Amino acid sequence: MYNLTNLTNANTIVDMTTEVNRLSDGLLIVMLMLILFLTYMIVFKKQNLKPVLIGASFLMTIMAIIAFTFGWIGVEVLIIPIILLFASILIFYFVT
Repeated sequence: MYNLTNLTNANTIVDMTTEVNRLSDGLLIVMLMLILFLTYMIVFKKQNLKPVLIGASFLMTIMAIIAFTFGWIGVEVLIIPIILLFASILIFYFVT
């Protein structure tokens, strides 16, 4: 059963995004972050993988922090991009 609540009270883009994210059980922002990460990796695939991985994970971390600030994601989802960023930094410096 879907909640088909009227979004009349959603006056701003933040309110609409919050409501749509709530109706989708938090999947909207998570999938948006994943799609942007994969898009960044595909667009810059001709470059070296290591800097592209750091850049994509950095942008995903910034987006996760912003989404966490708005209350769109929980701490569990916030930790994943941060771990990915640290892992990509370690790969950049220590894997030849």
